[in-house]
Amino acid sequence: LVAPRRYGKTSVLLAHAARLRMSDWRTAHVDLSRVADVTDVARRFAAAYAELDAPWVRAHLSGLLARLGVTFGAAGPGISLALRPPAPDAAAAETVVERLLDLPLSLWQADRVATLVVLDEFQDLLVARKDLDGVLRSRIQYHQDAAAYVFAGSEPSMMRELFDTRERPLFGQADPLALGPLPQDEMLADLAA
Repeated sequence: LVAPRRYGKTSVLLAHAARLRMSDWRTAHVDLSRVADVTDVARRFAAAYAELDAPWVRAHLSGLLARLGVTFGAAGPGISLALRPPAPDAAAAETVVERLLDLPLSLWQADRVATLVVLDEFQDLLVARKDLDGVLRSRIQYHQDAAAYVFAGSEPSMMRELFDTRERPLFGQADPLALGPLPQDEMLADLAA
């Protein structure tokens, strides 16, 4: 799903996710906006995927997540702050990302409940590291009925690079949908009502 910033992509996708939850789907919203590096990507996935199954995330990843500055409290995941943050642990971060990417499949195998995963501002994944789309593809290509993925972005040229360039791992793996401006007459009628 491609549209400029402030067009309502996230609002539409969150509303869709809420409706799916009412029909017994799990949903996760991973906000990748302005991710800086693999550690940041791992933190974003951990925060979003902890809502799918926090006990699983805590049991399987707490040691690795602690090395990334992510802690789990009663309210869920949080980022620990220190005066002098530890150096990023890229290897631990990549392991966290890979294990979390498999969580929808693990949950599906346990209870046959599918997961919708919204990857918001997906093009920013390439800013964190140029090959992360390949890491993602290597895991989710086996999910079949376990999960559905929506790739949303606000940079059309980068989204085209990810999905329309033959050399990219996600080439041809998504159906494009552009979100245009709302029709003015209908929008004004709705606002007036």
